[in-house]
Amino acid sequence: MAVNPSLYLNACSHGLPDQACAEAVARQALRPPGQMNEEAELRERVRRACATLLETKPATVGLGTGTFSLWAAIMDRLPARRGRILVAAHEWGDHVLWLRRFAARTGLVLDVVSGERSAPPDLAAWAARMDDDVLALCLPLVTSVDGLHYPAREISALDRPADALVVVDAAQALGRVPVRAGDLGCDVLVGTARKWLRGPRQTAMAWLSDRAERVLACNARSVEPFDLNAALLAGMEAAVSIVSERGIDAISHNIAQLDELLRAELADVAAVEVQTAVTVGTISCRVLAIATPGVQAGLDAQGIVAKWCDHVRDEPLSGLDPGVSVLRFSPHAYNDEDDIVSVAKALKSDLGL
Repeated sequence: MAVNPSLYLNACSHGLPDQACAEAVARQALRPPGQMNEEAELRERVRRACATLLETKPATVGLGTGTFSLWAAIMDRLPARRGRILVAAHEWGDHVLWLRRFAARTGLVLDVVSGERSAPPDLAAWAARMDDDVLALCLPLVTSVDGLHYPAREISALDRPADALVVVDAAQALGRVPVRAGDLGCDVLVGTARKWLRGPRQTAMAWLSDRAERVLACNARSVEPFDLNAALLAGMEAAVSIVSERGIDAISHNIAQLDELLRAELADVAAVEVQTAVTVGTISCRVLAIATPGVQAGLDAQGIVAKWCDHVRDEPLSGLDPGVSVLRFSPHAYNDEDDIVSVAKALKSDLGL
């Protein structure tokens, strides 16, 4: 039975799977354990589907169980030498923790490129940090808390050392905006299939440029776990293929219309402060601690699923106020206008507005 997505507004965490995706997982799970060649062929089909999505060659794509695990497996192959890693202020928290441990072990210096609290930094901030000792630049394509679209292409185009790798986390972008790996100018791209792509949990992909393969002395396949789950791979193939068939532009247009309506509906809800920065698929609200219980009660009364971000953990370098709660709405193509209108009504009703 398909899950009713009518009031589910948390696609940034986990998009509700398409029926075809769920059926693909079930079919594969019920099959007898496959021979090695059967599972190898399935893996290659998924790789081809991901390559189509990223508009690249299958040989440059690796598969994995999560964005972080792939990212860490790739970063661990950085050449062991002294230098700096430039880190975006909005870098994902697990990456920051890993980088801090890596720096302590290797003597590397983490250089955080900061900017305005709820806006990506301008290119000048990145250019000013560039020097011959830079080994890598780590940044998100779309940020986790506020959905800010980072200028990854422009940052990648900055003059940098020949062996300095641009490592982009596209977990919040894949399936929501066009992501053409080669056109971004980066060297490493990682992302999950369980968010906007609506694939199963524990499915992810990575892409490596020619420069990354040379510097890291590996290719995308070499970072793949050996024992990827066949049923989850089948679901990933279905989910990624559906997005490619429907077209990112059409999906993005639909979601953008819902975003615009939700912003308008929330504009006169006094308990929340909607972020005005240009975002991708996310409506991020600041909520004072005193109003948080009332806001949650309004959502609960209507069965509305949204996300209270742990922004101190998720983006520890961004400088967001730890005393303010961040409520994130992320509708998807399975939502409609009635869903969006119901959010503001639920909040106004419980808050007596």
